[in-house]
Amino acid sequence: MTLRGMTRGGAAPAAKLMLRLLSSAAAIAVSCVIASAAFAAAPSDNPTIYQKNVTSKLNSTGRTINMPVPLKDEGQTLGDIVVQIDPNDQVFLPKAALVDKLTRVLDAANMERLHKVRDSNGQLSVADLKAAGFNFRFDPNALELVFSLGADQRPVGDLSLRRHNAPAISANSVRPAIFSGYMNVFTGFDHRWGTDGRDSETSGRLDFESVFSFYNIVVENDFAYDGLVNTFECPVSAICTVDHQAGFKRRRSRLVYDVPDSQIRVQVGDAETYGTGFQRAPDVLGVTVEKSPRKLRPGESIRPTGRSSFRIERPSSVEVLLNGAIVQRFQLRAGNYNLSDLPLATGANDVQLIITDETGERRTLAFTTYFDGSLLGQGKSEWSATAGVPSYFKDNDRAYRNDEYFGSAFFRYGLTDQATGEIHVQGDEFVQMGGAGIFSVLPWGFLGIQGAVSTSPSGTGFAVNANWDILNFKGPMSYFAYGRESLRLGAEYRSSEFRTPGEFLTTATGILYPQYNYSWRFLASYSVPLTERTSMTLSGRYQIADDEALILSPYTLKGDRYGVDLTVSTVLTSELSGSVTVGYSNESYLFPDTRVDDQADFRVMGRLYWRPAENVRVAVGHDTLNKESYASAYVGAGRGLDRWDANADVLTNGNNATTSASVGAAYYGNRAEARVTHSGGFDGFYGGGASGSNMDQRTSVRVGSSIAFADGAVGIGQPIRGNGFAVVTRHESIADKTVTVGSNEDIRARADKFGPAVVTDIPAYTPSSTPVDVADLPIGYSLGAGNFDTFAPYRGGYKFEVGSAYSVQAFGTLLKADGEPISLLTGIAYPADNPQKQVAVFTNSSGKFGADGLAPGKWIIDMATEGAPTRYIIDIPKGADGLFQAGTLKPNGRG
Repeated sequence: MTLRGMTRGGAAPAAKLMLRLLSSAAAIAVSCVIASAAFAAAPSDNPTIYQKNVTSKLNSTGRTINMPVPLKDEGQTLGDIVVQIDPNDQVFLPKAALVDKLTRVLDAANMERLHKVRDSNGQLSVADLKAAGFNFRFDPNALELVFSLGADQRPVGDLSLRRHNAPAISANSVRPAIFSGYMNVFTGFDHRWGTDGRDSETSGRLDFESVFSFYNIVVENDFAYDGLVNTFECPVSAICTVDHQAGFKRRRSRLVYDVPDSQIRVQVGDAETYGTGFQRAPDVLGVTVEKSPRKLRPGESIRPTGRSSFRIERPSSVEVLLNGAIVQRFQLRAGNYNLSDLPLATGANDVQLIITDETGERRTLAFTTYFDGSLLGQGKSEWSATAGVPSYFKDNDRAYRNDEYFGSAFFRYGLTDQATGEIHVQGDEFVQMGGAGIFSVLPWGFLGIQGAVSTSPSGTGFAVNANWDILNFKGPMSYFAYGRESLRLGAEYRSSEFRTPGEFLTTATGILYPQYNYSWRFLASYSVPLTERTSMTLSGRYQIADDEALILSPYTLKGDRYGVDLTVSTVLTSELSGSVTVGYSNESYLFPDTRVDDQADFRVMGRLYWRPAENVRVAVGHDTLNKESYASAYVGAGRGLDRWDANADVLTNGNNATTSASVGAAYYGNRAEARVTHSGGFDGFYGGGASGSNMDQRTSVRVGSSIAFADGAVGIGQPIRGNGFAVVTRHESIADKTVTVGSNEDIRARADKFGPAVVTDIPAYTPSSTPVDVADLPIGYSLGAGNFDTFAPYRGGYKFEVGSAYSVQAFGTLLKADGEPISLLTGIAYPADNPQKQVAVFTNSSGKFGADGLAPGKWIIDMATEGAPTRYIIDIPKGADGLFQAGTLKPNGRG
């Protein structure tokens, strides 16, 4: 008996091992009976006269034998099933188990016929099954049950190329806690170094994020305390007018309620807005209701999938090639099949099915299909509706337009697998807008058209946008270059009176990005691989200014904007890649004067990306149009806990001859993470000149941690950033051991002498498994499941208890009242005070048994003997862990 290896995986692996041992023992016993019968039947010159003839019966024991054997369908194992062989050599199968095993391989009509086969005490005889048209055969030599189906008995096969990658929801998934929650806490300080014109100053900072979950209702809050030192840095292309103030600031408070079966999410409070087409998406203080399969059923694709139907006349091997690459191989029986869930790339896709039957005959089926990520599968839909008061961030604080309103809604629907339609409406106090769109796959590419009409004090306006893409196609250059070509064309028109709801928030945040009013906008790009390592892209843009449109921001720029570029990208070595862009453009974001048109200029832009190791990255680049150079580097060590990383970035701006630089390092531990950063700005250094005088330098230190609770367990760990979490505790039987969560290469948390662990990254609405391990377990200790399966709700919490009182593995020998062993039988063990807690028990040919997952106390064993169960009693002493020698047991009474 394997001690450690048998119990690490819990009761299920131990049971499977015992099944194999029993199967081997039964095979030997049955084989011996058959061999003896063959020997007796063979002619011999030996005059020995036997006192009793050797029988050729399959079962010569005089009683019914129970035997677990594999059920096979043309060599494929459907699972184990317990057969009964009575003294008359009749073979019986449990009907419920048989129906369960055959559900996937029989069509509906034959399943109905199987249900109608009459059973006796839940058992079906092989003879009755054959009479009903089901060809079962028990093979005593291989000790297996063989089922042979006709092609007309099988359902039409659905072959999925994606479904096998998405794990199914485990039947043993842990239930999430009814009430759980956590708080992320970040604390630290910021120091601004003094300059000639300003004294240095230091201030503290606190950030809090709290989450409380009750069933499917989640309450979220996010607030902070900002010190006097302003850590905000204005984006390069923006003008910032934010006046920083110290104090407590609230960023978000909302309630989220999910109905996962309907893929519905409801937000109340500081809700997010989702839009499509010409819609804006500001946050609101109000309500958002959305149907979002992407969020509440991410493992299920709502995109159209390439499909093909084919038939094979005899068992065959089928290779599926997508764009010349093999994506799947199938071994299929004769029948009809639907091929679905092709992992299509955006654009044209060539699909080939190479079918080779058992005689070696080979044939190929080929077809081309087109795909785009904007499409929904036929009958699939997604939508969102929002109503409330507009909100926005200013100086890290949530602000509201209390005297105004905002409403928005859209609906997208898959009309067919080749066409998706959408409609949308949106409005605020000043502007009301509505529109529609259609996206369709055509024989010559993908076409998307969207339109909208608005009404406002400016009048009635309209806008229309059209895009045509033909990607991955075989064009004229494909015959000379290395691969396929791609072409994108787009055009958009907006009338001067066209406006969008929510545009009044353009300047509310105090961060002003360049605004460009235009009537027409055109774009085009063409790409082709030149070699295996090099590709070329030619792109052009032209935007016609509309000086009659309403000006919403003082940072609104005038004049047409245009540009044309040729980019060559190449992989220089396995570690080094880069690109060079040359062109002519006036699209620089370094545009300080809004009163004049920007002047076009030739542009050269180069980039290099170097990755000498998996955890080291370096990038450099220069752009003559924006007079900008940059360099960045990253290095990291380790994975999971106890890892660290560091980064450095330098950016020079030739427009105002300044340089900014920052360096940082971070460490990620079991209970917290810490980061320190230093940044500075300098005059000069652009193009090698200048004084390099100090403009501004800041140093920040941050330490983050989380306090989480679920089902009464409380733990401290890293900040929780995923959609779900778990608090990992230790059972008292292993309270002095360290529990490791994750693999040795990627440790996610540790429960140790300092308390429970916190797993911070359990995905929501996706089947997931969290492995655990414990070093130096007692010999024979039953850890139970070596992992915890989850299907977490949004922000849901779990309590994982590692180890249990049911950690005993008992073994011994069971005898009948007459002293003979209870051989080759199954039974159950259960606590005397809890009959519902049942553990499987198996015996071998000499009556030796093993039972995994027991606990200290009085246990009853009922063995499935004929007539009535034979009962045994085990008393496991208090404090027992691991292996327990039960000795030789005799019946305590008949059940």
